[in-house]
Amino acid sequence: MRKNVTWILGILVGNFLLAFGVCAFVIPYDLILGGGTGLGLLFHQLFYVNISTVVAVLNAVMFAVGYFFLGKKFAFTTLLSSVIYPVYLKVLQSIPALQSLTEDRMLATIFAGILMGAGVGLVLKMGASTGGMDIPPLVFNKKWGVPVSVGMYCCDTAVLVLQMPFSQTEPILYGLVTVFLSSFVLNRVLMWGDDKVQVFIISDAYAAIGERILHELNLGSSYILMESGLLGEQKKAVMTVLGKRRLKELQNTVLGIDPEAFVQIIDIATVQGRGFTLARRYQGAGEAGTDLR
Repeated sequence: MRKNVTWILGILVGNFLLAFGVCAFVIPYDLILGGGTGLGLLFHQLFYVNISTVVAVLNAVMFAVGYFFLGKKFAFTTLLSSVIYPVYLKVLQSIPALQSLTEDRMLATIFAGILMGAGVGLVLKMGASTGGMDIPPLVFNKKWGVPVSVGMYCCDTAVLVLQMPFSQTEPILYGLVTVFLSSFVLNRVLMWGDDKVQVFIISDAYAAIGERILHELNLGSSYILMESGLLGEQKKAVMTVLGKRRLKELQNTVLGIDPEAFVQIIDIATVQGRGFTLARRYQGAGEAGTDLR
């Protein structure tokens, strides 16, 4: 139940942030965007059609495409966004106060990028999609192996190019800043909570360090065979992966055993497997499912 509630709230909040960014900072300043919202802005400029109507129709079409190519499970995870996002747009567009939150166009551009990136990133982190132009890149990835990021950039660029003949130079430039900033924030949101480090330890006391890591810190550890470059001696190194919040604890443990230990710390984007995304099954090191971060 908790997982389902978190999933639904994540999608609702993510779509609200996206819609708020569009209604409060994109539309009032005529910024151009990629994706489904960008197409909505294009049709609004050409035919004076309400943006929420265009987005709703596009979401319905893309939902059908996603159902056909990506399956029922994907369609279900996208359905909530496809319904709620146009509703958010329509409601927020009817609030006059949102049309004049700031008089600084650059400030509006920055907040638009932050809110939109955070919104889309949160929805994607929930394993869902905001619908619309998020779906073609996923189809390209499944059918032809095109990376999702490449597909999204291509789709966004195509939509931006379509809007350029109907926009002045400044909105185009501001729109590009918004797209780049939203992409940056999106990536940060996707990686939020997954900040991990890989620690590589070289020490003659590798056995003692490995035991302390395994039994006292309750972390996984591996021994790696290696050969020293200077003397050609056969040695073993210890490798472990953990969350950054436990890094200081590990460093104190290692240096407490061997103050001269060589410790290499490497940032990694995400971790999958036993102890992180799968329950841990180590006898004596804690309960199954122990959080090793």
